[in-house]
Amino acid sequence: MKLSYLKILRPSKALLIVHLVIVLVACGSEKETNTEKVKTISEDEIETHLKNREYKKVYVFINENAKREEYKPLVDYAISSLMQTEDEESISFLEDKFTSWIEARDYDILHDYITSLETEGNGDPVTSFLYEVEKYMEEEVYLEEQKAKLPVMKKQHDDLVKNFPYPVPLNKPVLDEFSGTILQKINELEYRVLHNYSGEQYVLRTFETSFESTGRFTMNVLFGEKKRYNMDNGFSKSFYVLYEIPERQVETIKNIIGLREGIPEKEKAIKETEQLIEDSVPYLKVILSAVFDTRNSTPSPVQEQVEKERAVNSEIEFMVKENQFYINGITLQDSEKFVASVFGQPTSSEEDELGESEIINVYDGIRIGYFNEKVTSIDFEISYEDLEEQVISEYPGDKLVNEDGDVFLYNEESQHLLMVKSYAGTYTVYLGYADNIFKEELEYGNIRVQN
Repeated sequence: MKLSYLKILRPSKALLIVHLVIVLVACGSEKETNTEKVKTISEDEIETHLKNREYKKVYVFINENAKREEYKPLVDYAISSLMQTEDEESISFLEDKFTSWIEARDYDILHDYITSLETEGNGDPVTSFLYEVEKYMEEEVYLEEQKAKLPVMKKQHDDLVKNFPYPVPLNKPVLDEFSGTILQKINELEYRVLHNYSGEQYVLRTFETSFESTGRFTMNVLFGEKKRYNMDNGFSKSFYVLYEIPERQVETIKNIIGLREGIPEKEKAIKETEQLIEDSVPYLKVILSAVFDTRNSTPSPVQEQVEKERAVNSEIEFMVKENQFYINGITLQDSEKFVASVFGQPTSSEEDELGESEIINVYDGIRIGYFNEKVTSIDFEISYEDLEEQVISEYPGDKLVNEDGDVFLYNEESQHLLMVKSYAGTYTVYLGYADNIFKEELEYGNIRVQN
């Protein structure tokens, strides 16, 4: 009875084949439907949709194909065409779309399409936007490189410390070539020694060298902890311990020290770059707003749109951001087009007598030098009161001076150098890159921290 019941329920081979055909047909139909979802349109069809005010069909096309490489020329054309219309809904769609790309930090797609928004009136902010996006793209590449190097450096450091053959303090290693005199042999490995220059006494712990008598010596050592030792007179005294570093291990110690210093610097660079990229979102939104606000304007500076980041005042505004010095929102390596978008056209131009720049443009008293259309120098004259209030007081770091009374503000990481010289009661401020002469003067102590 059970067998006949199961036989009734078991499907025949014919039914299985029919079922399989139905499934395959259904899958084929679904595949065709999915293909239709990404079906593109031609340039002529875009024109037709625009003429018929069927803007939403163009929106759909942009949304579905913006990131597809083969359709980027058509998407570019669609965005440009919508930007030329007077339809506020289309303009709002484009602004929202670009804003979403900014928030996603999709710099590649922003770079691909920002020039599609260019009109007769907004060329300057579009150029500024493109420049900033390219900068952030470079920062992203740099960030990934640093993130890849950091674990390698940490492993290399840990391996060197783990495999170092002698028990020396490697938590904060300080390597020095020590010249001293043996005063007392404490045991087979330790000696009380006198530093020949400072007169300070230490305990030297050796690993390969043995001294049989007093006398002078020179060897590489690591400075260690403070320990208490018994003296010849029966009293005890604390000494800092010096650890011998054999010549063949010096390079290893130098590598450990280099990695110990380099790892925090790498971590700091990663953190600063991450913050820079994080800050790109509000800043790019400001410039994007300028792109849309000036789309129907005649070409003009866009100070109002970018003043949050790079304000232009009748007074001098000095600030330090991401280790770079800014004068009225302009810094070294900014493009000539960006300067024009902030300051407008120069009041005059002149040749650089020193030959450091190809041309110097003057903007209401501020002289800006360019090489390959990039800012290489900024200089201006200022009174003592304004210098103190608007420049010196805004700098958080050390102020450097030389014997002539010149003042220097220097950032070692960016190599930005701001120099102040006085003549007949007027102060000239010059911003550029630190040269070898400045670095040598700083190294030799001719330029020093102001007391």
